[in-house]
Amino acid sequence: MEDYEFQGWLGYSADAVNGKMQWDVFELKILIYLGNIEAAPMLCAGVTVYTPLRNNGRMGKMVGIVGVGGLGHFGILFARALGAEKVVGISRKASKRDEVLALGADMYIATDGKDEKNWATENSRTIDLIISTASSPDMPLTDYHKLLWYRSDFIEVNAPNNSDLPPINAFTLISGGFKIGGSATGSPADIEEMLYFVVGKKVKP
Repeated sequence: MEDYEFQGWLGYSADAVNGKMQWDVFELKILIYLGNIEAAPMLCAGVTVYTPLRNNGRMGKMVGIVGVGGLGHFGILFARALGAEKVVGISRKASKRDEVLALGADMYIATDGKDEKNWATENSRTIDLIISTASSPDMPLTDYHKLLWYRSDFIEVNAPNNSDLPPINAFTLISGGFKIGGSATGSPADIEEMLYFVVGKKVKP
């Protein structure tokens, strides 16, 4: 490994040429109301789902969260805090039902077919917005789309390793009139807004 070699400096504050901690200048002031353990995952996973929920999940909507791991965990919490009329957790295993309901979901759909073989048909056209945090190339994408009400939105925030999602059924897309979109993360302003929202609504991860 090569030794560190300083090549130049452009800027100001000569005492920070090699870097220094400067909490009072660069840290968001709102963080004094949150513990580091609470705030840290929100700066990545939290804002990833907060941004599309804020942009699309207006009060009174029926919101579905596909995948209830790290991203989906925040998805359930934020959808509830943002005023969704109904929050639906969607994942493969029925074993996650109690955990998801405890987070604030009103309903849970297990998609592996063992307990709810006709889940897509029985819950057809019941959701206004789906935020998908799933990353499996084999996820039942067409069945997820069947859950959407007319002219609703499906927002993907995760991706398989090869970046390829399952094929989309054109008839389901056309007949439903819904939109498919994506969202990566959020800007520094989005992060600050989210943290103020979390403190104001007393959201606990």
